[in-house]
Amino acid sequence: MATDTTISTQEIVQRYLHFFSGLVFDQLDERGLGHMVLANDIKPIDPDSKIAGPAFTVKGRVSTDSGPGHNQVQLEMFSRFEPYSIEVIDTGGDIASAHFGGLNATACMARNVTGTITDGGTRDSHQLEALKYPVFCRFRNPVAATGRWKVVEYQTPITLPGAIIPEVAIYPGDFVFGDIDGVVIIPRELTLTILEACEKHLGIERIAMSELASGDDVVEVFKRYRKF
Repeated sequence: MATDTTISTQEIVQRYLHFFSGLVFDQLDERGLGHMVLANDIKPIDPDSKIAGPAFTVKGRVSTDSGPGHNQVQLEMFSRFEPYSIEVIDTGGDIASAHFGGLNATACMARNVTGTITDGGTRDSHQLEALKYPVFCRFRNPVAATGRWKVVEYQTPITLPGAIIPEVAIYPGDFVFGDIDGVVIIPRELTLTILEACEKHLGIERIAMSELASGDDVVEVFKRYRKF
């Protein structure tokens, strides 16, 4: 998902990984998009996790189907993953099942997917930690999804709970950034705009922090950089 044919998705992802979610949020907020933040309880299993990449959207629903072919859509989905993408799962509000686990993570990694976000649950936490595969979720439990929940669509618009508004709309290819403080969603067409703004403001913030650490007057630093 490069928004500029001269810049690869890999390069965009690597540049975003220098940022932190507060910095990305500030640039969205300045453009009237401060509501594009996922719910506060969607957090990384590993606090050191950081993810960045275009969204590969997945939609699921509660289902008691466990017969042959019950997971056909999900199996097909794995062959459609794009390198450096982030799997984003809309569970349809299910709070009973674990919607992601060790086998899913292994399959994602084999296809160069670099992280998963779900508004539901995960299991196999020790496996996920051993794999060092970044997962953001609302809860963990041991309950298998088979016969309780299934994937029904992928690469279609989805919604996940928001921190500021009830639901955040996410479209395939929107850019996702997440770290210990939370997850922000960048509309696809603004991916490079926000990238360049973050790089500019990260430099300013580092200078401001250096001057504060050196004992400069707080008011004067604020006047110079309009930070805090």
